[in-house]
Amino acid sequence: MVRQVTAKKTPLWKPLAAIIVAAGALLWHLLACIESPMSFSPAGDLAFVTMEPYDGDDLAIAGKHTFRLMVMSKERKLRVLERTDSYMLTAPAFSPDGKKIAYLRIPLLTAEELKRLEEAIKAAKADDEATTRPAAPLWPSRAPATQQAEGERQDLALPSLEAMEDMFRDLADAVMIPVELVVRDAATGKISAATLVQVPLSAEDDKNDVVTMNLLTTYLLVRPQYAPDGEWVHFGVQNFVLAVNPATGDQRLLGTAAISLLSPDGRNIAAIQRDALAIIQADGQKATYVRLEEAPSPSGLAWSDNRTLALMRPSGDKDQPQVQVDFVGTDGIRGESQAFALPGQGKATQSGELAISPDGKHLAVSFGPDAYILNRDGKVLKAWHLEDEVLAQPTFAPDSKSVAFKHMSKEQKRVTAIVFFALDGKEIARVKIPPAAAATQPATQPKGKAWKPSRKSSR
Repeated sequence: MVRQVTAKKTPLWKPLAAIIVAAGALLWHLLACIESPMSFSPAGDLAFVTMEPYDGDDLAIAGKHTFRLMVMSKERKLRVLERTDSYMLTAPAFSPDGKKIAYLRIPLLTAEELKRLEEAIKAAKADDEATTRPAAPLWPSRAPATQQAEGERQDLALPSLEAMEDMFRDLADAVMIPVELVVRDAATGKISAATLVQVPLSAEDDKNDVVTMNLLTTYLLVRPQYAPDGEWVHFGVQNFVLAVNPATGDQRLLGTAAISLLSPDGRNIAAIQRDALAIIQADGQKATYVRLEEAPSPSGLAWSDNRTLALMRPSGDKDQPQVQVDFVGTDGIRGESQAFALPGQGKATQSGELAISPDGKHLAVSFGPDAYILNRDGKVLKAWHLEDEVLAQPTFAPDSKSVAFKHMSKEQKRVTAIVFFALDGKEIARVKIPPAAAATQPATQPKGKAWKPSRKSSR
């Protein structure tokens, strides 16, 4: 007899959504400490995106927020390449030669478009709840061919067949939204390519805020990255891990994940898949899975070197906050774990950010009002505690000699400056970011196009 079960779905962005919803008054700090990532060029130019006002109100509605793509030269001169309230702009990425900048545009909606989208999502959810399917078969356990250290070989079977079936079912039944991968000439700002990619919005939601949460996590966590060949751009968006060639328009689906990060040598992609870490070869030929007993911070992934991934999560108690950094090799073998004590008045939360210098010798950590620079042994070189400000998104320079932070103001609800520090915490430079209303207009100001929700189905 075949047992029938109703599909149970847990969207991959759900843990972050739960953190934000439960936070209440701490919403601003939680948003700020996982702000959209920045990117250095090999020559030291810095590209980044800002959103203002910086809040979660009406995030899906066009005209409510202004997004700006900016480039700061190594001489600290600022240019605005794109300014729009019709699209959400994600983090940018420099090509390996520094000549191109890639990022995603996600269309923002009119109130009527948002209503149609919400109706389409509810219809998709209703279809899923009315459908049952056979349970995944129970496979007999098999002993590994060769004996390995405990916890290694077993992890290769993750995620389970049932979990994979749920994930792909989510993708097949999701409402699709058109996203553009845009490539600009870094010197002139001219658009050289715009590739359309269809990505899913999860149909699972209990509070009718699925659109806002999906767009919010996209803006905060999507990190496009160029492969070393300069041809392919890798990124994870919603549940997809994709590789796109902007010159040819070719697209590859490499896997499913909530968060993904390309290794410095471009050979592997680290991807968080529910309760597992997947190390996916960039060519899509092989993936190794490692069970995660506790989820890392959404912005707590960083490559320590080409073969070692670091995952940061909070530990310790309220009076002595700590972070635990776990290291995993590209072969799936767990390495050392380090606990770092963090002085200050704040508390390590699940939404902290981790950056590791290219030479692997220093770490930068941000937890809302608290920020730190540490050496690889865990010695705190500099600590900041700010009340109504945040030093967000630590990003090391290519030469590993300095680190940049976004400075965010609660009062102004925006990024007010980019601040550069030496590794001992001494401030090197502070470049003010003017309000959007006072910013220089870019050469192009794209306008959103009306679109209708589409839905792909496996049935």
